[in-house]
Amino acid sequence: AGHANGEADIAPLFLNPAALMARMPADIKKLEQYKSTRALELPDDISASLLAMALRQLLKNWQASPVRKAAREEAVTRIELVGGLDAAYCVLNNGRPFDPALFLKSGRDEIIDIGHRAAPEPVARKAFEPLHCSSQDRSNGGLCVSWRGAQGLKPHVGQLFALRRAVPAASAWVVAVCRWLTEAEPVAGFDIGLQYLAREPAAVVIRPLDGSDSTGDYQPAIVATQKRGERTVHTLIARGNLLVAGRTFAIYTGDGQQQARCVELLETGHGFDRFIYQPIS
Repeated sequence: AGHANGEADIAPLFLNPAALMARMPADIKKLEQYKSTRALELPDDISASLLAMALRQLLKNWQASPVRKAAREEAVTRIELVGGLDAAYCVLNNGRPFDPALFLKSGRDEIIDIGHRAAPEPVARKAFEPLHCSSQDRSNGGLCVSWRGAQGLKPHVGQLFALRRAVPAASAWVVAVCRWLTEAEPVAGFDIGLQYLAREPAAVVIRPLDGSDSTGDYQPAIVATQKRGERTVHTLIARGNLLVAGRTFAIYTGDGQQQARCVELLETGHGFDRFIYQPIS
């Protein structure tokens, strides 16, 4: 029956996810066994490994709600913030953005190969300007950052960020990942919850290797040395789908070049993967 004003009653709809969650372990097993999303009757242009990881994370969080490990305290201060791997690399590299043209071999432009991918143009690249925000509270593991007003930055859950305290004196940059996002209303802006990933990150350039002359392109990346329990580990943040566990790659720093191997995938985020890697002597 409709209301007197002509509007129809709309019954609320509810979804009971119990059946979906019950079958999720079997779906994860199929993805790991067949290494294809067609096992779940999904398009094969979706990464089976990434989907399996997402389902495992979803199942874990569904079964056990996350518990805050550190208490938050109010801390209002000015924060400089940039979003994305390229922007984080730039601010960690003293304001110099990554330019692939700097890594072209001499003589490469003299080689004509119709089937070869075009080399990047040596264009002038602009530095990334940090967004000046405010922190609302913080803990040992992260902080809440707020912004009100029009801006070009469009944050996403799972996105990589670099941030530092702007006042009274600029501190060192740290990298973090967005864990939650709330859009401000009625004015433009956002509140985001950031979890620290590394407190002493460094900008590097990497190049995937496969043991032959056919290697990958040079790419920006971020490395850090961190603690995992009592053990010291080396962590790497690279573009998503660039490396996998077991893949070797070269690291280029101001001190030279070193080869390393990805050991364990820690996290897949919005446009980036985070690994534990082992330097190769």
